[in-house]
Amino acid sequence: MKIKKSICLLLTLVLTFSVFAKDFDAVYGIYQIKINDNAGSFCLFVEDPRSEKFVPVLNPLGNFSRNKFYLKAGNRVYPLSKIDGVPFTYEINQTCTTMTYSVKGVADVKFIFTFVNSRTGQAENADMAIVDALITNKGRVTKNYTLKVVFDTMLGESYISHFATDKLKALNTEAVFTSMVADHWIKSANDNISLKFLFNGPSISNPTNVSVANINLLSTDNWEPKLVPGRGYNSLFSINNSAISATWPSYKLVPEAKCNVRFYITTAVLGDETPDAKSPFFTTGMAEKNLKDYKDKEKFINAEIEEYAILSSNDSPVEPVSAYKNDKNEPDSDNLPKIAPEKVNQEYINELLAKIEEVQNALNGLETILSKLTYNLSSVVYNGVEQPVIVTPAEEIGEITVKYNGTTEKPINVGRYEITVDIAETTGYEAKTNIVLGNYEITKKSVTVAAEDKT
Repeated sequence: MKIKKSICLLLTLVLTFSVFAKDFDAVYGIYQIKINDNAGSFCLFVEDPRSEKFVPVLNPLGNFSRNKFYLKAGNRVYPLSKIDGVPFTYEINQTCTTMTYSVKGVADVKFIFTFVNSRTGQAENADMAIVDALITNKGRVTKNYTLKVVFDTMLGESYISHFATDKLKALNTEAVFTSMVADHWIKSANDNISLKFLFNGPSISNPTNVSVANINLLSTDNWEPKLVPGRGYNSLFSINNSAISATWPSYKLVPEAKCNVRFYITTAVLGDETPDAKSPFFTTGMAEKNLKDYKDKEKFINAEIEEYAILSSNDSPVEPVSAYKNDKNEPDSDNLPKIAPEKVNQEYINELLAKIEEVQNALNGLETILSKLTYNLSSVVYNGVEQPVIVTPAEEIGEITVKYNGTTEKPINVGRYEITVDIAETTGYEAKTNIVLGNYEITKKSVTVAAEDKT
């Protein structure tokens, strides 16, 4: 395991990082996990054997904050991040990284990423992350707790298909699965690297909902975003930006009681088979033994499940529409959405035209606002002081709030910042939030070394 820090090199095997730490990365086999302490967020990277460098397999923008966890306690939803005011700590050892979110008076949520090899179950040559989410009721009353995770994937966004499952070769539109019994996993891949999220199999906690959609639709406090199976991965603020979310059943916990959710993230490179529940770790009983050992260590038994409806192996989930049917990726007209002839009437056509007009008006409105903003996103060189982006609006546009990777803190350090703006409401314009202007970079200062002339 290799550990790097921006401030100093820590040599201890087990470390707990305080609020003074800003970023951290550790390598386990083929994986690198990075944590941003300022945001209380993480990102996964995989070693590319061609370049011998670690490349992101989840979106690293916004201080990794696009990859997010949510806790629902009773009827209230808590986004789990320091940006949202939730205290955050993390800890590492030779085989795992642990992140803990403490919602005062409500719950402690501990995410444990344990890295093992899918054939041997050992830490050496790890190609699989066991993800455990341990929830402890820290309130004074019995309450129902539910977990949701959102991952901003990126491998498939420049590939022939965004996602695939065990049943579907290509998944290029929004989809909702009420069970993963038939599909087992969601895969995000390109020509070189593949990533699988395992949601069904031995030792895996079966989710009640797995969705794929645009990241802006999934990463909201709305517990059940309204998705439209067959719709693409576009929104007003981002194009071709796909993501995965998973939600598990509610657990009824008395004070100090615990429940746990487990799933896996596996990876492969250069066309190797991506591990899944057919791998030796699962087929030889290692997965069940690992879960038993984990439960014994954490000293808990899963609490009563309040809401859980899983389909049998003979049932089918809500199947999305695939635009491809063969390895040549030729359009398959049989798989395209079909509209019953009796529904194709003037009323239906008028409704469809109205929706198209609504979307077009929204796009036109956004373009109009952007045309009334003046700004410069040219990169600058680090100088040790704040170097903000100046956004100047036209007179009729409301007050502008500029954000850097989601925060208003003006940038000083070397790095890449996603620039978004919030615009206050005025007489002629509605308020707008999170309008993406682009990326702004502070680069390292170059150093010139001159050789001394000793002639």
